Amino acid sequence: MKKVFFILAAVIAFSFNLAAQSPHTYYSEQSNPAWSGEHSKWRIDINGGYGARLGKLPETDDEFTLNHASRLRYGFEYNGGVSYFFNDNYGLGIKAANMRTGSTDIVTLIDELGNEHTGKFQEKIDITYIGAALAERTFSANGKHSLFCEIGFGYLAYNDNITLVQQSFLEKGASLGENFSLGYDYFITPKIAIGISAEAIFGKLNNVTLIDGNKRPQKIEFEKDQLETLSSLTANIGLRFNL
Repeated sequence: MKKVFFILAAVIAFSFNLAAQSPHTYYSEQSNPAWSGEHSKWRIDINGGYGARLGKLPETDDEFTLNHASRLRYGFEYNGGVSYFFNDNYGLGIKAANMRTGSTDIVTLIDELGNEHTGKFQEKIDITYIGAALAERTFSANGKHSLFCEIGFGYLAYNDNITLVQQSFLEKGASLGENFSLGYDYFITPKIAIGISAEAIFGKLNNVTLIDGNKRPQKIEFEKDQLETLSSLTANIGLRFNL
């Protein structure tokens, strides 16, 4: 994931350098009045991307367990936000994000009578974040490029739908989460931009509630050194609407 940050930084640096060195390539504030003046108060962004959870893999030599856990680390994320800016640079907003990962294997279980049962062992993890954010943005001289940064905290929910042969379980929990994102926007019109961003979400679970097929809840507490990590790092691309 470090490559994502290097690529993002390179794109941002190249774009601002291009705007500075090639003033005739883009509209300037003087040649196109639509880009000049005060920038929009409202910013709406819709994104999709791919990322990784930052938790450690289980400390085991079992290849099956390691492969299953490794697949649960990577998945797609969809996120969006609404920000209101008090001036050209600073504002407050709401951020929401949803990351989904999954892993499926075929397993064989042996019951107490020695009978074999073969079926699917599947986990579908859904991590949802929603919270408030402090936003900052800055524009290039011609108004066609923008850097965007936000930091915030909010509610972080975890759901793991588990299927084990003929049984189904739900493992769920919630925690306080933190969010940080950094992005670059390129305006294709004065009100619409396309952009890329890197986003990090941080959070841990102290406990989860396990619900089996009979809907009997069971609370499971984690040891301090075995907390369930919900932190993730993603790279995204999307649209921005400035109203």
